[in-house]
Amino acid sequence: MLPREQAERISRARGEHERDEQRERGTTVLFSSHILPDVETLCDRVAIILAGKLTRVATVGEIVSGSRQRVEIRCARVPLLEVAPELRDVVERHDQSHDTLFILHDDTRLNATIDWLLRKGARIRAVTPQRVSLEDLFLATASAHGEVSADVRRSA
Repeated sequence: MLPREQAERISRARGEHERDEQRERGTTVLFSSHILPDVETLCDRVAIILAGKLTRVATVGEIVSGSRQRVEIRCARVPLLEVAPELRDVVERHDQSHDTLFILHDDTRLNATIDWLLRKGARIRAVTPQRVSLEDLFLATASAHGEVSADVRRSA
């Protein structure tokens, strides 16, 4: 008997091989799964169905690229500094043992956020975009349609 992780890797590899064979033949394959990282890897197009209604059909790339990216900005330990009023709706501050992490939820505000941090004397160590996953987008869509509570979203 194989360990679960090894069995999943073999199954995923077989799925990718089968998908490639069917693609070469021009065959459409319907793949239904709640394991969204597998959907993201195996599928060309994705349909999101909520409460029995089709809410979205697009390529994985269209769905993922059409959303705002989250950006993590890591700074050397920043003394107590209140987030600027114009950024409060998009920036979270998390103090950690050796540094301070600012999470920006709207990548279009990145330059304004970095300017604000530099004006306040912060020493920026890293700026890291966090790619939005299909799971993040599914949960946001489900939440917007009232299918998932905010508590479930946070724990996911």
